[in-house]
Amino acid sequence: MQEIKNNISTPFSPHTQTHESSKCVESIVPIDTFSHHTQPHEGSMTKLQQFKTLVKKEFWTHKTNILLPVYIQAGLYVGIILICLISMIGGNMSLEMINNELMDANFGNLNTFFWFLGFTNVAILWLIFIIIYNGLTTSLVNDDFKHKCALFHTALPVSMMYKVAAKLFVLLAATILLYSGLVLVNVLVQIMVVKLILSNIDLSALFSYSFLGMFQGLIIFISSLLALFGLDWFFSAIFKEKTGTKTFSTIAVIIIFSSIIANFFGLVTQFKAFGSWLIRMFFPMFHINIGGSQLDYQTGRNIQILILQIWGMIFSGEMVARIILIVLLFAIGTIIIDRREIS
Repeated sequence: MQEIKNNISTPFSPHTQTHESSKCVESIVPIDTFSHHTQPHEGSMTKLQQFKTLVKKEFWTHKTNILLPVYIQAGLYVGIILICLISMIGGNMSLEMINNELMDANFGNLNTFFWFLGFTNVAILWLIFIIIYNGLTTSLVNDDFKHKCALFHTALPVSMMYKVAAKLFVLLAATILLYSGLVLVNVLVQIMVVKLILSNIDLSALFSYSFLGMFQGLIIFISSLLALFGLDWFFSAIFKEKTGTKTFSTIAVIIIFSSIIANFFGLVTQFKAFGSWLIRMFFPMFHINIGGSQLDYQTGRNIQILILQIWGMIFSGEMVARIILIVLLFAIGTIIIDRREIS
């Protein structure tokens, strides 16, 4: 224990590393910082300050994964700008040509066009976050154990629940705030581009449809992200290593076994209904019935029906059930992590 204390005597810095392994943790705080038994003195930290320090540690440790969606989006913008510049230099494209093309194009009803402009931005970024942040979730839960840092973290005089709460806060804050921020940037940039190109048309009244589509999309897709990350958090708490493979295998076994039981007892219809309900819990966007709205993309007829349908999905019993499922997955996973044994 004395050796552990000696190794963590350096002050907090995002660039500080442990003596034994740089992988163990990238930011260290003095052990006295967290102590509940030290006498109050000038500069001592409150519980809130301790929590903020833990959050900073998790952020600096996983900074690359957290900000990877930002780097990807920035790279896409750079690529688009380069393509446009090369096309303009080669004489294949100009603002006047783009303006003429857009003026001749048939967007149908502009209300529909701008609503989908906001909604599709949410959908595209959802896929990027699913790919990146599932790995981030596993990393937040298991990296300390994988790099044999469990003894180090247990030695700090802060409860494991407190440290897990910091990890969970980083995941939720990054998912909700960063995802919403990137979507908002995309929508604003696209609105500015459309306004610049079609400067001779007053589109101000239509931009509200973009923000409406964005807002509705964010609620639907963020609920999906949190449900999927909650599932990943739960299974990462159970499996310390090879989480993805073991999670997939476990779910496959559960599905096959449940299907056999359902067929044996003649409950196939109920089994399919339950399976459909679970899919809606994790992927609600796949059940947006655009065709059922009888949407006419040329005239924009019944766009209001589609908007009302999505409001109905947001203010529904299934959304409440999804929120309860999210809370349960994160809560049970957190309890499992808190009671883990050091291996």
